[in-house]
Amino acid sequence: MHDRSCTPGGRIRLCPKFRKNKKAQKQKAAATETEASVAPDKILYDRAIKDIKKGRHEVGRLTLQTLINTYPDSEYLADAKLAIADSYYKEGGSANLTQAIAAYKDFGVFFPFLPKAPYAQMQVAMTHYKQMEKPDRRPHGSKGRRRRISNVSAEVSQ
Repeated sequence: MHDRSCTPGGRIRLCPKFRKNKKAQKQKAAATETEASVAPDKILYDRAIKDIKKGRHEVGRLTLQTLINTYPDSEYLADAKLAIADSYYKEGGSANLTQAIAAYKDFGVFFPFLPKAPYAQMQVAMTHYKQMEKPDRRPHGSKGRRRRISNVSAEVSQ
C-alpha cells in the first residue's frame, strides 16, 4: 500500500516515492515504444556492439550471427560481418586471430567495393603481424607472414 496523507482541502496526496515510481514507469514505457519503432536488426546490432565493448565477445558474435541469419538483407549486414572479425582480432589469441583473418577475408570477398574493404585488408596484414614471433624466438612461419603482409600492402596500394 502507498503512504497517503490527507490535506486540509480533503484531497489525498500520494507520497513522493510513489510519484517517482510512476515517473520511472512512464519513462520505461516511452523507451519501450521507442525501441519498438526502431528496426529489430538495429536493436540486435547495437546490443552486440555493446556486448563486445564490455568484453563479452562470444555473446556479441552470437548476436551478430543471429542478425546475419535472421535479416540477410539488412543494412547492417556488412557492419555485422566486420564487427565479428574485429571481435576476434580484439580478443586475441592464436585461434581467434586465425578466425579474424578468415572473417576479414570473407568481408573482402562479399563486400569488395565498400569503403571499409581496404580496412579489412589492412587488418589481415595486422593480424599476420600480431602472429609473428618475437625477434628473440625461433622464426617459425615468420617469412611466410612477412610475404603475406607485403602482398596485402601491394594490393591495398593498387
